[in-house]
Amino acid sequence: MYNKNGFDDCYSDRTVAQRKGVSSLFSPYNFTLVISVALIVITSVRKVEGKFVVMMNVVNNFLNGYMFHRSLYFISGILKENIGDTNCSVNNAKPNGISGHFFTAIFFFALFVHLLRKLTFQPKHSNLLCFEFCEQKNNQTFFKTVQELFCIDDLPNTKHILLGKGGLLIYLFTCLLTMGDTLLRGYHTPRQVFYGILFGIVSIILYTLFIKTPFKYQSLTNMIMIIASYLTFCQIHYHHFKFTGFFITGVISILLTHYSILSQTSCSKEE
Repeated sequence: MYNKNGFDDCYSDRTVAQRKGVSSLFSPYNFTLVISVALIVITSVRKVEGKFVVMMNVVNNFLNGYMFHRSLYFISGILKENIGDTNCSVNNAKPNGISGHFFTAIFFFALFVHLLRKLTFQPKHSNLLCFEFCEQKNNQTFFKTVQELFCIDDLPNTKHILLGKGGLLIYLFTCLLTMGDTLLRGYHTPRQVFYGILFGIVSIILYTLFIKTPFKYQSLTNMIMIIASYLTFCQIHYHHFKFTGFFITGVISILLTHYSILSQTSCSKEE
């Protein structure tokens, strides 16, 4: 445990400061979840010939991003054990050295920007479920790909994309409220917040490498990563290995990838 020096202090007692009852419904975290779901819907649904079309490739991209985040979350849990900082955890009983709130907010911002960029692709048919997609070309530099996870100024200002941009701004605002709430209500120290931000930046770099992987390998790569990270996490924390929903999500993603590749149509426009 670190010595108390301001950088390692909890601003409140989390067990006392936490919201209870009806007030818990108005936590900024809940609003962040709501706008996150809205962004998933906005980016995965198109309107073609008066009909709504669900872009299954965008759904699969979200599932891949979610699975990748869970693998990184287990890795952060392993790092927490090595850091050994239990400040601000309940009764100082659990490793708490990296703020998962801050890391998650940064990662999902980049993920939603990635999904927002896919609004430029329009399906050719008006079937309810569309598996059309364009393989992302990897001829651009690594740093250009990183830049595209933070910048949306180059996207055309169609109504759909403007709606997505507005949702992204609301997401950013609710994340700022959530992160402030996390710090002021004593869930993390400033040091843990700093490590969370640092790990979030690292996660963006790793995610950039991931999305530059050929699409057909992404779901399988995710499955291998989450099994390896979860097994290591269980070993470090002496947890029993359990069959979790992450594995079901991984199988669904693999099946969607396989079906998308089988259904792929020629597309000249870069995704």
